[in-house]
Amino acid sequence: MKKIIIVFLCLICYLGLNAQVQQPSNFATTNAPNSWLINRASLDSFFSFVERDSFPAKYPTIIKHLDHNFYYSNGNGGVWKLLNGGTTDSTIYATIWNARRIADSAAAAQRDSIITAGTISSIPTVGYVAPSNTSAGAWIQNVFYQSQPPTSSLGGGTSLELHSAGTVSETLNWGAGRQAATATLASIVVGGISQSFSQPSQGGTVTGTQSITLTYNTNTTYYNVVTTTDSKSATSSTSFVFYPKLYIGFVPSNSPSDADIIGVTNGNGGVFATNFIASGSLSTPSASKYICIAYPASFGAVNNIVINGLSVTFNLTTRTFVNASGYSQSYNIYLSPNPTSGSVSSYSVN
Repeated sequence: MKKIIIVFLCLICYLGLNAQVQQPSNFATTNAPNSWLINRASLDSFFSFVERDSFPAKYPTIIKHLDHNFYYSNGNGGVWKLLNGGTTDSTIYATIWNARRIADSAAAAQRDSIITAGTISSIPTVGYVAPSNTSAGAWIQNVFYQSQPPTSSLGGGTSLELHSAGTVSETLNWGAGRQAATATLASIVVGGISQSFSQPSQGGTVTGTQSITLTYNTNTTYYNVVTTTDSKSATSSTSFVFYPKLYIGFVPSNSPSDADIIGVTNGNGGVFATNFIASGSLSTPSASKYICIAYPASFGAVNNIVINGLSVTFNLTTRTFVNASGYSQSYNIYLSPNPTSGSVSSYSVN
């Protein structure tokens, strides 16, 4: 039995030493870079040769013969020829190293051709299904080096005094631009109206105006929406806001008219306000006059009025007041109990 086993093992060794390895079925082709990597691995495996006798080779083959020299055959049972200059291991190893280099270069070239950036017809995103309309390079470029959004600016908005009913024409001043990596602009919409424009260069801007009709006493915000061909956008805004006024200054009598209040002297002359809290100073009047503080009654009643450091009780009258723009509303009108011809170095209303 032992003899049979020994004979069987010897037979296997003989067949292994004399077997011809088949050419790989997935040998590298132009569009199969993975095969180049497989062949590269095959070349690595050839780095160490087991000395053997020649045999009828079916395919192109290199062997290290029992005489310590390298031989090659073109296959098809052809003769073995001494490899030119192939009398040392270093020579044949250098030849194989060059073959490896060629295989590596081929694989790299195929890899680069696959991931070369190209045109993206839609924005790739990270997900489960790869996009069908873009190359790997374009996808990588878009995910890691995305385009920049456009720029948008809009001006023309302002604060206005509450006004009698009606409308007024205003002008919006818009701007749109591209940053260094911004795609071309697709649209500019100002106040809901599409604008015609010349395409700015990267880093450039384009400007224009848009007329609008504003309804008095209606606070309105307008937008400039700039969109690019790759669907990125930027938005800016400007607003028109209507306010009442707070009047603080001198009036000629303790029963001032609307015109007297609108024309208060030596004070703030009327300022846009959302409450009655104020502080400041009043210069010396030309004659003895009353100090007047007037504001919309909707702001509520004052808690304290301080004149030159002293708390003073003012007389309050609440009545309808019509401003310089014809707007009518209820006002609280506070008047000093006595007229004065001196300056007011400081006052505060709270």
